[in-house]
Amino acid sequence: MTTLHPRVSARLLAGLLLALLGGPVAAQTFTGTLAAGDEQLRSGEYFDSYAIVVTSGQWIEADLTATGFDPYLIVAAPSGAQQENDDHEGSRQRSYLRFQAQETGTWRVLVTSYASGETGDYRLVVSVGGGTVPAPSPAPSPSPAPGGSLVGEWYSGNPSAIQYVDPNTGVGAPTSGTGTFLVINADGTYREGGILRVTTYSCTSEVFVDAYGRYSVSGNTLTLNQAGGRSWGNVCGGETYDRTLGAETITYTFRLNGDTLERYRDGQPYDVMARR
Repeated sequence: MTTLHPRVSARLLAGLLLALLGGPVAAQTFTGTLAAGDEQLRSGEYFDSYAIVVTSGQWIEADLTATGFDPYLIVAAPSGAQQENDDHEGSRQRSYLRFQAQETGTWRVLVTSYASGETGDYRLVVSVGGGTVPAPSPAPSPSPAPGGSLVGEWYSGNPSAIQYVDPNTGVGAPTSGTGTFLVINADGTYREGGILRVTTYSCTSEVFVDAYGRYSVSGNTLTLNQAGGRSWGNVCGGETYDRTLGAETITYTFRLNGDTLERYRDGQPYDVMARR
């Protein structure tokens, strides 16, 4: 097992893209396969590791693509500090990182997957180069983010206080409820999802949703142009499902009050979310 810090699942909710300066050189291309028997992260995902020698101030660029699994990219410094990326620009087939190194020594580039047990072929391109970041030439002030004051992470939760008790065993079931998130990125992309959990006596249904795409804002109208995603879970009785979400356009009107976002759909209240 690797000693890397375990991945934090909340990172799925955020990850703004940074526009960085400087051109990488010395690109290396690696092809490989994640397979049973490979080393594993502490959270269970298989991984392959590649060593690169980096001088502080150089730029590291790593571009990972795969079609047979959801790729996840980790670049670890000699000290153990790490950069991570999943679903670059909403793509479930690409992970990408580009940043300036703050340490000199041998770094590790880890190819892994978003979920444990995933296997398949991949292609990794790694570049190390540059040094001094050139000063940008004078330019007009950048345009405001398309999401304006909506940019950020929004969450809502609606747990129920009701506890169901099995009349035969006397065992209580977990509380029911919902939890949702919406991440509005400054680059015009978004991610949205959540969980619905309903328990009646000892019978629980769970539904998970994770969708992504691009958005637009006009006045008090928010349009989500869903590019894809996934919905999975199980219904009471044990039946499970897992399906891929396709392209869809969803339109909300909204009201923003400080750190509270109220969304409406078809003129009816939809949800209330808080900024985190």
